[in-house]
Amino acid sequence: MLRWSPTVASLLAASVLAPSSLGPIALAQNITGTITGLVVDPSGASVPQASVTALDTARGISYKTVTGDAGAYVLPLLPPGDYQLTIQAPGFRQFVRTGLSLGAGQTLRMDARLDLGPVAEQITVSAAAPLVMTDQSTLGASFSTSEFDNLPLGRNVAGLMALVPGTQANKQGIVVGNINGSRDTVVDVKIDGTPTTHTGNALFSVGPPLNELMEEFVVQTASYDAQFGHGVGQVNFTTRGGTNRLKGTLFHYFENEILNANGFMNNFYGYKRAVSRSNIYGGTIGGPVVLPKLYDGRNRTFFSFGYQGSKFRGLEK
Repeated sequence: MLRWSPTVASLLAASVLAPSSLGPIALAQNITGTITGLVVDPSGASVPQASVTALDTARGISYKTVTGDAGAYVLPLLPPGDYQLTIQAPGFRQFVRTGLSLGAGQTLRMDARLDLGPVAEQITVSAAAPLVMTDQSTLGASFSTSEFDNLPLGRNVAGLMALVPGTQANKQGIVVGNINGSRDTVVDVKIDGTPTTHTGNALFSVGPPLNELMEEFVVQTASYDAQFGHGVGQVNFTTRGGTNRLKGTLFHYFENEILNANGFMNNFYGYKRAVSRSNIYGGTIGGPVVLPKLYDGRNRTFFSFGYQGSKFRGLEK
């Protein structure tokens, strides 16, 4: 069983989570996403110099660009999250697309067809993004907060790799990243873009992030971009950044021999249940950086922090 001491857990949270929550300047290459597309008029002709704005609805931060001569636009280096896309041009109605969910390393294509009319009028489209990403050929799988909340993971989100085709268990029977027959030590593992591949016989050099701090878990088994550089597969953990809303979680998982039935042979010989107790506890918190009368970081600067401690007694865990 993976063990976290209070010191290691707090240091990991402080060093890994801070860069992911300070905005686009601190974001690394493969922990961001891209929204791209083509803007055309009713006849199918391109619309150049159209204003394109992607609003991070949780943080209130807007990312802007304009279309080129061919009507194409690209919004790179976007933090993972939910977005609202707004496109407007003189002589056309404003186009608004809501409910866009962007993951780490994902390229989301959103084409828009502008109708003639005053800019004051708008057309709002509320629909999910297409399941087939035509701008990417990567093989693998991605998991988000809904899977973390609903699947029996224990305290290690890496167990989700058992659901990815091409991923096998190691010789100990543990699914830790043996992709397409390779050794787990040649799989490139990153936490918020920081390499954490172990050089020994385990997948991690520092351990995976806390479940409560996970935003997305992406496994790429083949056909990934050249930006990743090396490794027979890519495993990327993205942690949650803070938002405009201050929120957090508290958790405590425990085991105690009092809750367990005694073994048949123990009962036969009159032996008591062996002492077996474990306590895993901690919490998370995230939100805007606000210093009263000095600085208001809402819509600008955010923080996220997590802590996990553990105590064990009795049988080796």
